[in-house]
Amino acid sequence: MAPMASSTIIPSINDTPSHISYIVQARDAINEGQFPLRIAPLEDNGWRYPGFQFYSQLPYFIGGWFYKLLTPNNPYDAYKLVIIISLTMGGLYVYFLSLKLTRSRIASILSGVAYMSAPYFLNNIHSRGAFTEAVAQGILPVVIYYALECYLTRKKGYFILSALSWFCLSITHIITFIYGTIFIFFLLVIAVSYTHLRAHETPEHL
Repeated sequence: MAPMASSTIIPSINDTPSHISYIVQARDAINEGQFPLRIAPLEDNGWRYPGFQFYSQLPYFIGGWFYKLLTPNNPYDAYKLVIIISLTMGGLYVYFLSLKLTRSRIASILSGVAYMSAPYFLNNIHSRGAFTEAVAQGILPVVIYYALECYLTRKKGYFILSALSWFCLSITHIITFIYGTIFIFFLLVIAVSYTHLRAHETPEHL
């Protein structure tokens, strides 16, 4: 996060100021009692453009609440706080997922660190200013983890958490949601096929 260390100097990235302004408008929308967020109160010279209906809800909603409650004097700090949480959450759930698959704590820690330091993830944060896409990259490992847990355990609690994580991803970044759905579908097809083959192996094959 070093390129964003300052709380008063915003990096010269085209999209970052617009995302910060939407966090400001999200706070204004929250103060108006909007739930879910629908209208950006200051957009288009105060014409109240329904931007939140057409774009990501969750990152701005969380950022708006952070700006309202935690960083009332600086929306950029709220913006960074959302990114830090998504980055940490992504690394943590990659660790959980790797530990589930490999049973190796060292490999799992390395996997989590590798995910958090992946060039595409950090480029979205520091070079592109792709705020909502970066948040979605933090949510995606949560979705994969709970989808796998649903398949392995069939527990209702994991089903609820999986549904919640899918919902969060869908209202964060629609492209990540669509491509993530395709990827997870094929992942589960491979898992089901492997389980089916193992179930039909004879003791001699084992």
